[in-house]
Amino acid sequence: MKKNGYFMVSVKPDGTYITVTEPDEGAKGVTADEIVVFLDSRRFEDFNKDDVRAGIRRISENNCFKISSTAMNSSAAFCIYSIDNDKMNVTAVMYPPVGTGSEMTCEEVIGDLTAKGIIYGVNEDTIKEVIRNKAYNTPFVAAKGDEPVQGKDAEIEYLFNTHNIAKPKVKEDGTVDYHELDLITSVKAEQVVAKIIPVDKGIPGRNVMGAEIPPNRVNKKNFKFTRNAYISEDGLSLISKVNGHITLEGDKILISDIYDVPVDVDNTTGDIEYEGNVIVHGNVRAGFTLKASGDITIMGVVEGANVDAGGNLTVNRGIQGMNKAQIHAGGDIVSKFVENATIVCGGNIETDSLLHSSSSAGGKITVNGKNGLLVGGTARAGQLVTAKQIGNTMGTVTNVYVGVDPSLRKRVNELSELIKKAVADKEKLGQVVAVLRKKMETEGKLEPERQEMLQKSMRNIILIEQSVKQMTEEYNNGKESLVEDTNARIKITGSIYQGVKLSFGNTVLFIKDKNDYCQYVKEGADIVRLPL
Repeated sequence: MKKNGYFMVSVKPDGTYITVTEPDEGAKGVTADEIVVFLDSRRFEDFNKDDVRAGIRRISENNCFKISSTAMNSSAAFCIYSIDNDKMNVTAVMYPPVGTGSEMTCEEVIGDLTAKGIIYGVNEDTIKEVIRNKAYNTPFVAAKGDEPVQGKDAEIEYLFNTHNIAKPKVKEDGTVDYHELDLITSVKAEQVVAKIIPVDKGIPGRNVMGAEIPPNRVNKKNFKFTRNAYISEDGLSLISKVNGHITLEGDKILISDIYDVPVDVDNTTGDIEYEGNVIVHGNVRAGFTLKASGDITIMGVVEGANVDAGGNLTVNRGIQGMNKAQIHAGGDIVSKFVENATIVCGGNIETDSLLHSSSSAGGKITVNGKNGLLVGGTARAGQLVTAKQIGNTMGTVTNVYVGVDPSLRKRVNELSELIKKAVADKEKLGQVVAVLRKKMETEGKLEPERQEMLQKSMRNIILIEQSVKQMTEEYNNGKESLVEDTNARIKITGSIYQGVKLSFGNTVLFIKDKNDYCQYVKEGADIVRLPL
């Protein structure tokens, strides 16, 4: 304990003297006002305040100075106590005895505290130390209460991915409609999907007067869920009854059945075609086809593959198209990223980044990642394109189209089906080529008829690719020319750069300068820029 400087009053034959002791390094020294207050408290009036101040100023020369020719009466050491408003701390300062007065004892200090109603948290060890060290004029904590340990509300810990969750509607039969899907997370029968962390009631505190201080009130939690789940006997776990997928709508847990593919779609599974919803826990490897009449969820990556969903498509780790991937969905497409791919959907596209791809959505395209990049290639949407950044400082050519024209809708739909069929034919030929090449590698050569089959298959693949390219171009031009949606717009929540072409139907605007935080709409015959 660092001791402040302190003073002692001594009585000599010629009067009353003050002896000052210097403080420990970094501690507080004695002031003249403190001496005056002390003398006043002892009802000693026969002294001159100026003499006290003069003595303090000369303390470096002489630490003992006379303040009066009158002998001050002896008195015992004493403490002055201060109680905080919240009654959690008692601070005391001990003053020295005068003359032949006695020192304080620990029992006397405790008696003083008890007389003031202070019965809890008395720091007896500190009091003894102060008395033993004669730490006069040094504040110390004579008693300290215990603050309550605050409790915690019960919490529900969700043991599945609750981010980017859609808000699906629950049908009367208990199934979930995922037409506007954002994310699907798989669940297994008997899997614990959520836990309740029980309330922590906390620990009461107590003030120096002995009164209990209760902790704050805490709240309990209960599971909210639809069918296909049950609560454990201890009431703390929610468990799935079925294999399926799980989402969180508000604070309600929804579980629905789903078909699972536990591995990659590759040569161990072959192409997959399924009537209903499909979830792939791995990747879809290059050259393979995955088709479902309902929703498709891919937990991994789509490489240079064909994916066709009659409903919604979700790709958790993104699409690396290798300039080969053909992605189609009748509903929405949600992917971590899209790069070097062709993606077409009847609903909305949502991704963190859209790079060097041909994308077409009947509804909206939203690029909403950390950087939200829409760079290179072509993006077409019937209603809205939103991105943080369109184009880049390098002036990469980027085309963005919005609006529709119904006169070409039928042809566009026909082209969509033709493109899907051509891609499927290409994949079949690709499998033939793969088998024949493997046979040739194994046997060193092929029979003439098989060699001819290989060459013919490869020629047909090239022809199909050319045909797909032509049909895709016609399809994209048709989509561009469809009747315009008067509410169509392009929103930029960051920056748009030179090199970007914006098209509303047949009306085109080339961006020549960087613009920030704006939107583009068609007013009359012109495309105009407006603030967000």
